[in-house]
Amino acid sequence: MAADHSNRNDYSLPQQRYCELFLDGEYSGIYYLGERVDAKMLKLKKQASPSQGRVFKAISWADGASFKSAPPLEYPCSHWSGFETDYPKLQTKANWVALREFVSLVIEADAHEFREGIGRTVQLSNAVDYFIFINLLAAMDNRSKNYFLVRQSESAPWFFVPWDLDLTAGICFPTEKKDVVEARMYNGLFRRLMGQPEFVQAVTDRWRHLRSGLLEKENLKSLYRKNFHTLKDNGVYARQQQYRELRADFDSHQSEMEFLEQWLDSRIDFLDSWFGDTTRLVKRIKRALDTSPVPAKR
Repeated sequence: MAADHSNRNDYSLPQQRYCELFLDGEYSGIYYLGERVDAKMLKLKKQASPSQGRVFKAISWADGASFKSAPPLEYPCSHWSGFETDYPKLQTKANWVALREFVSLVIEADAHEFREGIGRTVQLSNAVDYFIFINLLAAMDNRSKNYFLVRQSESAPWFFVPWDLDLTAGICFPTEKKDVVEARMYNGLFRRLMGQPEFVQAVTDRWRHLRSGLLEKENLKSLYRKNFHTLKDNGVYARQQQYRELRADFDSHQSEMEFLEQWLDSRIDFLDSWFGDTTRLVKRIKRALDTSPVPAKR
């Protein structure tokens, strides 16, 4: 999914590595070192012109980042309703108006205005992928924060790029289990989009395509196993058990791997029942839209 999207938008995927950290000669455990999601990686133009790209970062569960409301702008503006400007860095160059207009469309537009305007405002193919992505992992935090909103020019549609995926696959902080196997991950934008028959059908079509390859159960499990064995074969788990402050509070790393595999089986089965067959949902939405009055032109 990520590779398909990056190819469509002409940017590279961030590179990442595991690393073991020592501070003042003391072992501090295993960390993930990843390339920054920034203007360079996204190949955004830097000149101050209508072709300049924009990047906003959702950092909190505020109403704007959750697409629940669009509070007024107050200048000077370093943050707005859960967002901070990531590029350009200077507050004076951040186009908060365009971001607020996007959120306002989701919150305030009537059904006809939303249907007419949303395809020009957000890249729908990316929205489909991001919606499937956060639901695949039950990514609790990535609904309303922990994502970037990117625009490659003033006239281009917005698209989502995720970051910080620690609250995923039913595990958080760092070993507490959450019962999210049948949880549906929404924000205000995706609730409205899932009221559009074309978007619902696009989710189903994309899900079916991905399930025949990338999101086949065994493929997903193999990604987790590969990371598990990389750490195990390099002695990371054994090393961490030597330090009380780094010891994990679960039975064994193997049992955690088994939990993840069982969780993926159950989660995929649930999503197959939701995304895999939306025929009735699409028909119901179309009937509702057919009976809705079209507002008069202003």
